[in-house]
Amino acid sequence: MGQANRYARYLAIVQSSGTGKSRMIEELSKKHLVIPVNLRGPRESGPGLKYLSGYPPPDKKAPTYLSGTVSQKEARVHAVAFLRVVFQVASKRIAHLCEEGKYSYDQIAD
Repeated sequence: MGQANRYARYLAIVQSSGTGKSRMIEELSKKHLVIPVNLRGPRESGPGLKYLSGYPPPDKKAPTYLSGTVSQKEARVHAVAFLRVVFQVASKRIAHLCEEGKYSYDQIAD
């Protein structure tokens, strides 16, 4: 498969504070399957390494797990493992929602 044929339905959202990123994701999630990940990390210093201000609060373990690697190979392994677990959990949750009759697989696929 050539470079021109690659396609993925994902989006990295990077913008200044207060510009409506979280609201945009909230609205998008009303019509599409969304798996948000907030990678804002902790402050470099301060009592208890509190997380930087902002809404929503960051995911607690993802930033450390994904950025705490030393080598490029280790970073790749962490990224693949992280995404594998995210998609396994999402798959189970989707199956559960479909079994409950809340959604059909076709509705989720749209």
